Amino acid sequence: MTRSPVALEFSYTRLGASRADTTQTFQCGNNLTAWSDIVITGAPGSSNPGITTITVIDNGTTDSIKISIPKTAAPGGTLLGRLKVTQP
Repeated sequence: MTRSPVALEFSYTRLGASRADTTQTFQCGNNLTAWSDIVITGAPGSSNPGITTITVIDNGTTDSIKISIPKTAAPGGTLLGRLKVTQP
């Protein structure tokens, strides 16, 4: 996780095969009890659900994922994030 001058950025690499059999959700909030869910899509490209930008780059066997949340979404200047992955 990094902080740019304008956003909190969370990046990770996943196996391309995991697109089909997992649900990947980035969760963010300003405390450790209330989280907002942002579902990571399987398709390469960029999407902008609400104020968050999600970029998925297909690198062959892996995907590079980057989630950017503007600092303006951080009430009181605090913004926390975590990745939740489930397999049905």
